[in-house]
Amino acid sequence: MGLWGAIAAALGLGREAVEARGRLKVAEIEARAKIEEARSTAALRAAEHDAAWETLALSDAASSWKDEWWTILLAIPLILAFVPGLPPYIEAGFAALDETPDWYRWALLAAISFAFGRRVMPQIGGAGKKEHPKE
Repeated sequence: MGLWGAIAAALGLGREAVEARGRLKVAEIEARAKIEEARSTAALRAAEHDAAWETLALSDAASSWKDEWWTILLAIPLILAFVPGLPPYIEAGFAALDETPDWYRWALLAAISFAFGRRVMPQIGGAGKKEHPKE
């Protein structure tokens, strides 16, 4: 094998290396495409699940009285606040509720949230323990 043979062999090895590198790049691109396809499929399934939940919540709300019950119940202190002499009783009631255990406030928040068709409870710091400055 002469000089030309050595050059031809080196060129052959170089060509094989380039081809191997090309196959590796193709494999990487295909792997990325599969990952993106999996993400898209997961996002589509999540959207379908959300739509199914919304449909179920709307159909349940059509024959349910829970959201109306909570709306009326939550409006009572608002209405009574305008009745002369009752605001101290309303304040005392809220002070008593502020002394309830955290698990009770979270359970109440969950019941109200789910009655209105919420899938996730709102994030409230301290679940009612937050101090509001008085003027």
